[in-house]
Amino acid sequence: MSIEKHVLDAMVQGQDVDRQYWEQLLLEPDADELWFSAVERRRQIDRFTKLVSVAPLIASCLQSARRLMQNLAETAGKLTVTPQFDELNSYLSSSDEGTVPEDTSREIEVLWNNECIEELPSGLRLSFGSETLKCWHYQMAGGEGWLEPNDTWDVVAEDGPVILIFFDQEVSTLSIPDALATESNRAIVTIVPS
Repeated sequence: MSIEKHVLDAMVQGQDVDRQYWEQLLLEPDADELWFSAVERRRQIDRFTKLVSVAPLIASCLQSARRLMQNLAETAGKLTVTPQFDELNSYLSSSDEGTVPEDTSREIEVLWNNECIEELPSGLRLSFGSETLKCWHYQMAGGEGWLEPNDTWDVVAEDGPVILIFFDQEVSTLSIPDALATESNRAIVTIVPS
């Protein structure tokens, strides 16, 4: 018998749970995977809670998109999201002339028909790579629109949270509600500037 998600969540939060659950967790053959999955679920819940308090309209749009995604089958396709500093600006703003800033780029794996919330500092540039990416849409408090597969996104604190929705079919001629109603695969990344 596997431990239920709500019990694991209570354990991650340090709530008082029956000792039998801890013993059961330790006896599970994949205890480490169960634990790390529970920690990541809690992080996603905490990020969503923060998003609700900072930008309720964006959180509402994310919930609507989540509901529509639940009906689609998960695919093996994925996107790679790589934040990159603008190296020239970082170099020019360096306090020690002639010192090259350290590389702080990283990759965030994004799966089709899944969503994630990421907190990222201002000054990062996101570039997206996927052979199956056809178009993507951004939505934030100050506006929305369609972007091309090769476009990038700069994280700017003043813009606030933004929802980035990626599609594996060309749907940019449609409104976003109509695009979300299609049977195309999509992936959603919500960026919350920290």
